[in-house]
Amino acid sequence: MDTLLNMETVLVIIGIALMIVEIVVFGFGSLFLLFISLACFGTALLMFLHILPETALVAFMAVAAQSIGWAIVLWKPLRKLQNKQQDPEQQRSALDGLVFTLDRDIDTNHHGSHRYSGIVWEVRAADPEQCPMAAGTEVRVVKSSVGKLFVEKVAAA
Repeated sequence: MDTLLNMETVLVIIGIALMIVEIVVFGFGSLFLLFISLACFGTALLMFLHILPETALVAFMAVAAQSIGWAIVLWKPLRKLQNKQQDPEQQRSALDGLVFTLDRDIDTNHHGSHRYSGIVWEVRAADPEQCPMAAGTEVRVVKSSVGKLFVEKVAAA
């Protein structure tokens, strides 16, 4: 008669716990716990199929060997996914679409400023062909970078 907590069950519980920690705490940042949890699942399967004996020493050795195997197989593809970045020029900003009124004239040589969220931003025209823009013109932010807002005139409705 099998007990409720046999070696396969313990390995599956450990694998699930490690997977939860990897996702919730590290956000797939370490990958180390992911490899160990996959090894726990694989070892539990091998023990369930009676390919490996159900002993703690065998479980420990199998998890260690499979962790190394999973790391070798998955390290580069997962690292590539983690390091995949969007082009900084195409990233959306919370400031995109912000509409405000210019407090001074701006043109290609003279930039304005706008205080938003406690920061004084330099305001520039996104399209030099729309210059000059007079004070009092309603504008919309189309792009932003560090300390700079690039704006266009809001079309009159």
